[in-house]
Amino acid sequence: MRFVYSWCVVALFAPQLEGRAQDAVPIHREPRHRLVLDSVRFRVLDVQIVPGDTTRFHIHDTAILYVDLAPSPVAIQILGGAWTGFTPPGSPGGRTGPVRIDSTYVLHPITHRVTNTGASTFRVLAIISSGPAPASGGDTTQTLPGTTGSFSLADFDSGGTAVLHHHTREQADVGITGALDITIGTRVELLGPGSGVIVPSNVSHSIANTRGSVMTVIEFHTVPRPDMVPPRPAMTFPSSPVPVAVPSGRELVTQLDGSGGRSHISPTISGETCTLRWRRVLRGAPAVDVHPDSTGAELFLYIVRGDVELSSSASTRRVSAGNLIVIPAGERHVRLRSVGNGDVGIAEFMAALH
Repeated sequence: MRFVYSWCVVALFAPQLEGRAQDAVPIHREPRHRLVLDSVRFRVLDVQIVPGDTTRFHIHDTAILYVDLAPSPVAIQILGGAWTGFTPPGSPGGRTGPVRIDSTYVLHPITHRVTNTGASTFRVLAIISSGPAPASGGDTTQTLPGTTGSFSLADFDSGGTAVLHHHTREQADVGITGALDITIGTRVELLGPGSGVIVPSNVSHSIANTRGSVMTVIEFHTVPRPDMVPPRPAMTFPSSPVPVAVPSGRELVTQLDGSGGRSHISPTISGETCTLRWRRVLRGAPAVDVHPDSTGAELFLYIVRGDVELSSSASTRRVSAGNLIVIPAGERHVRLRSVGNGDVGIAEFMAALH
């Protein structure tokens, strides 16, 4: 799969970073992550880093809950990357008491080390799963961070699942192949090919392949996600203290593909901060202007099937299924025309105008 962005093809895979992965250890075997409880289901770590001390490279591959006990400024280094400071010099590095949950490591494991740049001991209590991290699309999750949003494509192996989590931002998911079970709040619905959903803010959600064979889903984020591509800078996203229920009367998974007859656009799903819809570019029909005016956010178009001719004032090119087109917010008059043997199916996404 490739991305088409501002009329240039961007290689999907970032360069491999140099590093010494063989020096990395599991998080619970890193000396400053002292193991104080090792049970069947979880491990509790008392993490203490004195001023000027640095941990070994260690691996995060499971969801983790942190309780801040003694804040102090720290910096991190992703394996093969540069040091990145969390806090400015002289900052207290946070406050005692907050509880934080980071589930991104399940989908996107990282290897890093931490150094204490402050004047007092850094200490947190960390709770992790003691079993293997759930599978979740395996090795083939691919992400393109944009300027106002981001796009991800993931293949879920049989039995693969994403950890249940919630956050304040909305996200949109579209089934490409196979049928996945998507849990949203207390509801479990089928996300099949051509169906889509916008997950409401702060509602817990996860996705699982319980039916065998590899299944594919695409996800649109309402924020840039540079943390999902190397060197994976550390990022946190706000969430409510506890997940909320699905809003009363809210419809979730909607069949988009095929529900619009011979019209160009199938029903649109509108969230509070984004819009998801399915566009059909009909064979033999005139070119469709998908971006007639400048907008406040870029437009993502994933070609699910068919071939289109993409035209702008600058160039014309052919784009096939499996490609992502990102139209910058300032572009005007971008047209698509079917040039294959049938209609073209496109999943479109735009974050709220800023």
